[in-house]
Amino acid sequence: MNGAVGHTLAAPFFVPPQLPICYHRTVVVQQQHEGSVEEREGVRTMIAKLKQKVAACTIALAIVIATAWAVQDTLALAEADAPVTRDCLLQGGHTQNKEGLILNRQHAANWILNAQKATPNGGVSAWYNPSTGYCPTSYPEVTGYIIPTMFDLFHLTGQKDYRDVAIKMADWITSVQLPTGAVAAMDFSTPYVFDTGQCISGWVRTYKETKDARYLEAAEKAAGWLVGMQRQDGSFPLTPFTRSTHTYHCRVSWMLLQLYELARNSVYKDVAVRNLDWALGLQKPNGWCVPTSRETTHFIAYAGRGMLEASQITGNKAYLVFAQRLADALIQLQLPNGMLYGEYDEAWRPVVESSCLTGNLQTAIIWMRLYAITGDEKYGEAASKAVDYVLATQNIASLNPGINGSIAGSHPLSGSYSPNTYLSWGTKFLIDAVNLLLDPKRVLSG
Repeated sequence: MNGAVGHTLAAPFFVPPQLPICYHRTVVVQQQHEGSVEEREGVRTMIAKLKQKVAACTIALAIVIATAWAVQDTLALAEADAPVTRDCLLQGGHTQNKEGLILNRQHAANWILNAQKATPNGGVSAWYNPSTGYCPTSYPEVTGYIIPTMFDLFHLTGQKDYRDVAIKMADWITSVQLPTGAVAAMDFSTPYVFDTGQCISGWVRTYKETKDARYLEAAEKAAGWLVGMQRQDGSFPLTPFTRSTHTYHCRVSWMLLQLYELARNSVYKDVAVRNLDWALGLQKPNGWCVPTSRETTHFIAYAGRGMLEASQITGNKAYLVFAQRLADALIQLQLPNGMLYGEYDEAWRPVVESSCLTGNLQTAIIWMRLYAITGDEKYGEAASKAVDYVLATQNIASLNPGINGSIAGSHPLSGSYSPNTYLSWGTKFLIDAVNLLLDPKRVLSG
């Protein structure tokens, strides 16, 4: 059991009625008895009563199983709202224990496999809600950037299933790509710049793994649409129908740079650099790097990660400074137990009391990457604490596959970011963060 979450129920609190001792005698009598009509009718009556009792036992057992599941999940949800303390983190022994990290990663990977099976098309369900079940719709954006994680697991574990599911995911996002090359949100009609960029990540990695030209063609078609969407100042609109923009598109630029390295089309690099340079101009001296006056750590980390990875592809030191300035600001905000609040304003004041667990993990990945690049141990220490905090909320004891191994939107579960849900993208970032803790020099592609 992990940290302070999860309970294992002891012996069932319901004992099914025992089968009558006449059972075996009845079988013998049925086979051998040659008595009167009245005696044979008595045997038939005993058999009928026996069948009723067996049926009652079956129903009672089903009720026991369902009740046990419900009780365990109720306890798990209650504990998901409990404070995370350093004591419970130490009980888990997470980041200092390689075997423990691998176990946590395995449960998270299993959750993603189950989330893929929860939809009929090969994509990954967006979330699991304990009250309503899995989201019935696969999420194109998240499926796109889960693909590299699945290929990483294939190479780390040698389990071919991860490769197979990654290819199924790539086939699905290809099947829902719009004729323009764009990728839509879960309405499958509204094209989004960000979602399109994340699917490029999946197509590029699948092409590298399979050499199947279909995936490279899909990536270039998507990139062509993105090129046409860029504004003169270097920014991207969220969709063709809105004037809003965001620096989290730095993560789109990172994907365009990966495609440039593969296809050697300089247009992709030029578009990416213009967007990154635009984002550079928005960062404030205190590290705030988004165009909004308040933001979740999830979106803030998207911007920082995109800029950081772009610095390693382009060699532009200004991009690295951007990422470090943000990372250093977030280190100052980290609480002793590893937590970051889920949302801050532009003066870095918390505006919610809960934590966005996905944002914690994404920030930990940025810190781990900076630890590998700079060798500064403060980044490694901050990342370790952040992952410990999240792992203490991961339930690997639940009997419910929709909860076991997954990462909730918030801690407490009812917090401000995606309340009362377990998220496919948070679970993906847990796997990535664990992989970096196990090997800080690893370079992730998604």
